[in-house]
Order: sequence, then structure tokens, then C-alpha cells
Amino acid sequence: MLDKYVLPDKKIHCRIIDGETVILNLKDNAFYFLNPMGSFIWNLADGKTKVNKIIDAVLKEFDVDYETAEKDASSFINKLSKTGVLSLYDKPQTALKS
Repeated sequence: MLDKYVLPDKKIHCRIIDGETVILNLKDNAFYFLNPMGSFIWNLADGKTKVNKIIDAVLKEFDVDYETAEKDASSFINKLSKTGVLSLYDKPQTALKS
């Protein structure tokens, strides 16, 4: 997974409300409320950035060790990819986030 590119699905809408990132999955009308690290990862999920680069960015932004950054980022990405909110690709992707 570390060498994959991450991109939100087209049917996802994201807004920042009172400083909190809120995601709406139009496929199942589920809402997701992201913590600061989740919001940071979400903003890097542009289809052009590999998971390992996202982990490197988490290391620089948050006071965590590599194992924690990898575990937290991987867990977040895996959870949202299983629900269809994020997708993983072998090649860079381009799409507009809402």
C-alpha cells in the first residue's frame, strides 16, 4: 500500500465546518468527522501523492515516530478505502475534490 496513490471518490463532498473537516459519502449518505491528523491526510489525498509521502508529511507535521505515523495513516486510509471514500491506485490520478 505504501507505493499507492490515494484519491477521494467522485461521490464524496468535503467541507470544513467550524474548523472541523466533514465528509459526506453520497453513496450511502454517511458522514465522517475527521480529527486533525485525518484532515491533514485527507488534504494530501490528491491522487498525485503516494502513501509513503503522506506518511513522511505526517512525521513532519505531528509529534509522532515513524511507526505511529505509518500505523495511523495506513489505518485511516484503509478504513476510508473499505467504505469507498478513498481509492488506491498504482498510477497518479487527477480529479477535483469538492
